[in-house]
Order: sequence, then structure tokens, then C-alpha cells
Amino acid sequence: MRGIRSLTAKLLVIYLPLVCISVLALFAVLEVRYVKGQKADLAEKLDRMLSVQSTAFATPTWEFDITTINLLLNAISLDQDIRGVSVFDANNSLISKIGDTSENEDGSGLRGEHPLLYKVGNLMEPVGKLVISFHQERIDRELADRLQADALIVIGLAAILLSVIWATTRRVIGNPLNQLQTAIERTKSGGGRERVSWESHDELGQVVRAYNEMQDKQTAAEAEVEKYRNHLESLVAERTSELESSQHELSRKSDILQAVLDSISQGLAAYDADLRLIACNRKFVTIRDYPDELAQMGRTFEEFINFDISRNEFGPGDPEEQFHEQVDRARLFEDHEFERQRPNGTTIEIRGGPIPGGGFVSTYADITDRKKAELEVAEKEAQLRAALDNMTGGIFMIDGDMNVQVYNDQFMKLYGLPEGMMYKGIPLTDLIRFRAERGDYGPGDTEKQIAERLQGYKDNTEVRLEDHVPVDRTIELFRGPEEGGGTVAIFNEITDRKRAEEALRQAHGLITESIDYASRIQRSVLPADTVLRSKLNDHFVIWEPKDIVGGDMFWHRECEGGDLLIVADCTGHGVPGAFMTMIATGALDHALIEMPNGYPSAVLQRMNQLIQGVLGQDGDEGESDDGLELGICHIDRESGELLFAGARFFLWQVLGDEILEYKGDKKGIGYRFVDPATPFTTQTIDLKPGMAFYMASDGVIDQIGGPKRRAFGKKRLRQLILDNRDHPMAEQAKRIYRGYSHYQGDEERRDDVTLVGFKAG
Repeated sequence: MRGIRSLTAKLLVIYLPLVCISVLALFAVLEVRYVKGQKADLAEKLDRMLSVQSTAFATPTWEFDITTINLLLNAISLDQDIRGVSVFDANNSLISKIGDTSENEDGSGLRGEHPLLYKVGNLMEPVGKLVISFHQERIDRELADRLQADALIVIGLAAILLSVIWATTRRVIGNPLNQLQTAIERTKSGGGRERVSWESHDELGQVVRAYNEMQDKQTAAEAEVEKYRNHLESLVAERTSELESSQHELSRKSDILQAVLDSISQGLAAYDADLRLIACNRKFVTIRDYPDELAQMGRTFEEFINFDISRNEFGPGDPEEQFHEQVDRARLFEDHEFERQRPNGTTIEIRGGPIPGGGFVSTYADITDRKKAELEVAEKEAQLRAALDNMTGGIFMIDGDMNVQVYNDQFMKLYGLPEGMMYKGIPLTDLIRFRAERGDYGPGDTEKQIAERLQGYKDNTEVRLEDHVPVDRTIELFRGPEEGGGTVAIFNEITDRKRAEEALRQAHGLITESIDYASRIQRSVLPADTVLRSKLNDHFVIWEPKDIVGGDMFWHRECEGGDLLIVADCTGHGVPGAFMTMIATGALDHALIEMPNGYPSAVLQRMNQLIQGVLGQDGDEGESDDGLELGICHIDRESGELLFAGARFFLWQVLGDEILEYKGDKKGIGYRFVDPATPFTTQTIDLKPGMAFYMASDGVIDQIGGPKRRAFGKKRLRQLILDNRDHPMAEQAKRIYRGYSHYQGDEERRDDVTLVGFKAG
């Protein structure tokens, strides 16, 4: 234990940690910079990979090519920094993933996402997003290796420093100090005052000489002290007895006074003639928010003022001027009463006056709540006055005794009350009687009319009704109870509004009749079910416009060698969409006149040219950019083939327990950016007995529903069709529509809905 308390050990305790801490701090800075650099490189690598791979994933995501997506995922996963990769479609539904791309709970690792953009013409269409997450296990391993090397360096330096300090201190300082320590220990143990025999001209020699001189003086002083100690002991015993008696009485009175002060609900502080604190209570410390070490007896008033100035208690201004202003006013020892708002928003009220013999006493009260209440009352009164003066309608308020307490001039004007009739406190009965006798309530017993209306006000229920006054005017009355009893009533003339509502109702009827007639026209263009039954082995059609008329359409046309079955989704819905279906119908018939063989790709190309011409979208001028997506099935009876061409449209064929998808070209028809000479692709399918085909508009796919409010999507539609493929088409339609409606639930219909299923072959 003695070695641990030695000077050598203390030097080691000081220097060794300082050196180790310095070295550790240096290494810590180097390792932090290293880790930051590695993480920055990893983040840069993630950004580059997201940018490059989003381009690679865009095309297979657009084409829903799961195989290519999985191949790309496997290729990316070979990177040792990859933790997970996920690919989502445009509806934020997961297509495929490898690994884990969720956020780490400990915040480690990196995660980024990038939109997948597919170029359609001159537009970049978002088709999904790519999410990549990196782990930092490589960085952690490299950091662990570096830390091991750093630890070995620190241990080596510590060993060298320990050896050097131990050798030098023991040789240069240890020997003379040990002799001095031995002499001191002997003196302490009662062996007498021993002098140290050590001579040197350095600092240790001076200490030894001073120690020897101190021993000599101490011996002489002890003899003199002993002489006076006996005399003082007798005097102290006498005075101690007197003081104990006085202190006991003073303490009892002080405790009583402090208890009285602490029981006061307000803060209290008293200062003597020298402006020193002589009394205060706990409430004073709480209200003024002083620290306990400041609020002590004997503290000067100047100390409290300086503390207040340091926390901006007196607001902006010169601190020295504020100090002298407060102190000079306190030295007057006069009656005072004022309010002060503190920086924390509270308001205190300070009252006080002089005390006999000089000094003063002040009380402090927190009146923040009272000031807020006064301000709220003033604001409400101002708001009420402004509301009454600026209201376009009338208002009055009555108390529990059915007397009018508040009213405005507009109320008198609305009901044509004579000037001077209204005043504060007028009984409500007088107003009702005046109107009853004037005939405002129609024929009948006046007293009964008065009693009925008074009873309505006494019921204290909210009422909204229309009050008809002479000269064909209508006033809307809202009446409701007021807190604390009484009723408030608001009056607004709605004569013009009632007339406008009637005119609007009539106009709405005319518009609705016109749209209903347009709906009959649009439905007349649809092929009759008898025609479809005669041309197709089995079929169903689900066609539901979002509004009375819509932008979805399906057609049947005969052509050379077979039949055309066409489904289209025009821009918009409602009346604009219906107009587009009429334009498309005309373009279709025109194209078939020119191309009676009904070859799908040629029909699409010609319809594109015709619709662009009709809408003026075949030149640089014009602002519209409307068109449609369309799928054409040509059932060729002679060759036993089905020819399909689509403009951003698809055709599904049920093949066993899976669905084969024929994708149309990735461009619509009629739109301004579509080249009039652009070709479309025709796909050929050999027909066999019982083959089933389906075409659907975007209104089916994009409908929001389900507990997570997501789009219905192709995946759910595929499953519904597969689940019901063995039923006749009519039964399929019922089951598919029931599942679709159940998924939609209470969500609003987003678009027109068209789904056509048929068997050909």
C-alpha cells in the first residue's frame, strides 16, 4: 500500500493515462476517418449500382419478365457487399427479391431505391422501383483488424513509459523523500520531534531545512499555548451556557415566524436599511424562480438585481442603467405597486412599503392566469363587437329569463322592426307578440302562436328552420342553447339562395335528361347480345361506365372471312370519354370501309391516323392530346385462326391451369406523340375447340380496394379467371364481378370498367 501512495506511483497514475488517452484519441480519429471513408465509398457504390441496374431492370419490369428479373438479381447478389435487392412494380407491389432490403433496427448498413423508368415514345413512364441494401460486415472486419494493431501499439508505449518513470523518480527523488517521511512518521508516533540530517542545495534541501525550523518553533509555541488554554477553557464554558439559552429561544421564535411566512399564499421578502435580505418565504423563491443558494439571509438587494439582469428580467436596455434604476428606487423605501411580465411569459404583481427603522417589505403574486382571463374576456368582447357590427345576418341572445341581452341592427332590418323598439333587456314575449299581431305567423290564435314559440326557446335544443315573412322573403333561423343558460339565435336571409336552388334544380334536371339520352345513344352503338351469341360459341360482357356515359367501348364488326371483336379504353370518362367513343366508332367504321379484310394491325394504324386528324393532333398546333388504348381480335372462320393486335392492350388465353398473355404494342392510338405511320404488330393464334380469351380495360386493373387500399391488379384478375375457368361464360361473369365488387368494398369507382370473355374455335 505504501508503494501505491508513493510519488512514483502518482506520477505514473498521471502520465500513463494521459499518454494512453492521447494515443487512443489519435487512433480513434484515424479509425473514425477510415470508417467514414469506407462508408462514403460504399454509399457511392450503392448510388452507381442503383443508377446502372435501374436501367437494366426497367424493360423486364415493364414486360413482367420474372425470369430475366431473377437472373439479374442473382448476378447482383454475387457482390460481397450486397445484403438484399427488391424489385417493385408501378403499384408498389413486390415482383421479386433476394436477401433482405428492410431497414436495420440498429441503423447499420445502407439502403437506397431508384425508380424504374421505361421510355415510351418521348416520355419516360415509371414502371416500378428498385431497392438495394448493403451491409457493412467487410468494413467491420477490417476495422477489427486495425483496432487489434492499435491496441498492441498502445500496450507497448505504456510499458516503455512505465519503466522510464519508475527508474528516474526512484533514483532522483525517492531517497531524500524517504528519509523525510521516516522522520515525520516517528514524530507522529510520539517518539519526539526528530530533526532530519540531510544537506543539499536543491529544493528538497530547502524543504528539509524548513521542516527542522518548524519543529523548533513548534516546541516553543506549544508551551505558550498550554499557558493560555487553561484560562480560555473557563471563559468558554461560562459564555457557552449563556449562548445556548439565548439561541434556543431565538430558534423557537424564528421557526414560528418562518412557518407563518411559508403559509402565506403570496411571495414575501423584507430588506433592512442596508438593503440586505432579513426575511423571505418559500413562495418568494418559487415565484421569482431564484436558486436556493441565492435566496439566503444577508444577501444584498443588489445581488438579486444583478441576477435578474443576467436573465433579462427587465427586458432590453442598458444593464447598468437598469441596475441603478432598480436600486435607487428601492432606497426610497416608499409604497409601491406595479406589474412585471417575466421573460418566461408569466406576469407577477409586486406590492409593498417601508418598514420601521429603514428598509422595506414586498409581496409577490403570480397573476398570469388572471391576466390571461382578462385578455381572453377583452378579446372575446372585441370579437363579439366586430362580429355584430360586420355580420350580414341578424343575431340576438336571450338569458334564462327570456330577456334579450345582445342584438344587432341587421336583425331589426330583417324583420322590419320599428326604430326604438329594441333595447337590452326587452322581454322576448314582446317581440313575438309584435310579429304575431302583425300577421307574420299567418292566421290563427295570437296567444297560442306566442306560447308555441316561447316554448321552442325554453326547450334549449338546437333548431334550424326557415321563417317566411311577408313580401315573399325567406329567413333561415339557427337557434341553440348557450353555456350557463339562455339561447343564441342567428338569422340570415336566404331568399336569393332559395330562388337559385330552384333554378339549379331545374337546370340539373335538363342536363340529366340530356346525359340519359346520350347514354341511350352510346348503348345503341354496342353490339346486341343476340348478335354476339350467334357469332361466338360462348361469351360474356361486363360493361359499366363510371358515370351515366363513359369512355370504355366494345364493338363487333363483320369482315371478310370472319368477325372482329374490339375493346377500347378512351381518354377520360363521363361525357368527354363518351365523345371519344363516338369518334373512335366513326374511325373504326371508316377504316373497315377502306380495309374490308379487317386485318388488325392495318385497322389500328388507320384508326390512329383518322383520330389524329379529327382531333387536330396530327400537327404541331393545338393543345389537346387525347386518344385511346384498344385491342382487336379477328376471328378468321376460314383459316381457323385468331389474329390479335393491341395498342397498349393485352389479350389473355386460358391454357390449362395458367394464363398466356399476348401483349400489344406499347403505344396508344390518336395521341399527338404517336407517329401516323407507326406500324402495329399482328399476332396469330391457332384456334382449337374450347379456347377461352379475355380482354379488360384499365378500370378493372386500377380499381383501389381491399384492407390496404391497393389496386386490384392483374394478379387478382388472373386468379379469379383461373378459379372459374370451368364454368360457362355467363356464370364466370357473375363470379368474377362478385369478387371484383367485394374487393372494391366502399371505395369509390375510379374509372369505367370493361371485361369481355369469349370462346372461339
